[in-house]
Amino acid sequence: MTRALLIKLHLYLSAFFSAAIILVAVSGGLYLIGIKGSVEQTPLGSIDGGRQLMADPGKEAVLNKLDL
Repeated sequence: MTRALLIKLHLYLSAFFSAAIILVAVSGGLYLIGIKGSVEQTPLGSIDGGRQLMADPGKEAVLNKLDL
């Protein structure tokens, strides 16, 4: 391998890995100062008669079960 090839390989690898390192550093810093984000969950419920929908999975049957 020539020196020029090694330098190009090093530059390409550092371009990809530097983005990952910066992302980890920024997210870790934000976590340490208390900015942690949140998760919002929405309950969906369930549909009775799942076996009936498997037998007839048409759009009308599904809409009837969902009361739409």
